[in-house]
Amino acid sequence: ETGGSDADFVNLHFFSPAEHPMMQLVEIIRGKRTSDDAVATAHAFVRKIGKTPLVLNDGSAGFLVNAGLAAYFQAAEELYREGTPIATIDAAIRKDVLPMGPFELGDQAGLDIAAGMYDTIAAERAPTIEPLVWKMRKLGRLGIKSGAGYYEYEGGQKKGEWLGLAALVPDRGARVASEDEIVERCMRALHSKARELLDRGIVAPDAEADLAFVFGIGFAMHLGGPLYYGRLRGWDRG
Repeated sequence: ETGGSDADFVNLHFFSPAEHPMMQLVEIIRGKRTSDDAVATAHAFVRKIGKTPLVLNDGSAGFLVNAGLAAYFQAAEELYREGTPIATIDAAIRKDVLPMGPFELGDQAGLDIAAGMYDTIAAERAPTIEPLVWKMRKLGRLGIKSGAGYYEYEGGQKKGEWLGLAALVPDRGARVASEDEIVERCMRALHSKARELLDRGIVAPDAEADLAFVFGIGFAMHLGGPLYYGRLRGWDRG
């Protein structure tokens, strides 16, 4: 059935800052009754404004990229809770895979935005442990824009990890993960979520999912995206 408002409804998800030429990706989410004409119109609009459209099916809290980011951030938080410093985690990811590590990215995008992403996902499935980013939001430490986040800032420049961060995790361990472990655990989490959404038909084919992470969060193009990256490492086999 293609008549009525449901057929005309489509969601366009831009990535912040939407006006930045490097933020190329726009997710186009179609509902169960969205018409092909509505999708085509949205697709043409995104192309006209010089961005890259990716059509997704509805059914994933956080759509594709944000759902993957949430899983990736959770893996990074687990490493921090075990004892690895945030700067060590960020440096390992920045060296090998992404232009910024997870804690740097959170501060850059705004921790209220990151916390809101978890709000959306938690409405579907409550987290077993309160995300660290929720605690940061309560404290008003929202990242660079507030001059205080996971890191301290002065004049917009990062000055080091916030010394009060560890107090938010009173049972924090003392084990520091190696660079290789940091990258593997964070990328496995991202790969696993992308694989799940691909298998559920939220996105197809896998090359488009990989491209979304390249354009959406700057996944290193030479590594191919999380699905290709994981396939080369045998992660699809468990």
